[in-house]
Amino acid sequence: MTSDSEEFEDIIRVIEGVHCAKGPKGCKKCADAGIQNKLCLIRIYKKASEEPRLVIELDREDQQYFTYDVLKCFDDMQQARDYAQEHEIWDVEY
Repeated sequence: MTSDSEEFEDIIRVIEGVHCAKGPKGCKKCADAGIQNKLCLIRIYKKASEEPRLVIELDREDQQYFTYDVLKCFDDMQQARDYAQEHEIWDVEY
């Protein structure tokens, strides 16, 4: 779900160090796995919050660093493509 919201946007990116949507802070397997790249649906937040979150660097005109949550991890590129098309997510990088 891509959002025109001023608060967040859902995008798909390769994320390091996760094996599931909880990420290394919420999952012992992710933390123990070390650096492992995984294709994930993430929600980037456009405004700062007090809640601790991971940070990603994106090349955007108005902002460079965003906090994010991992919402879903994909098994392969085709699964990510299908999900992006079905949910109208246009900001995708494999």
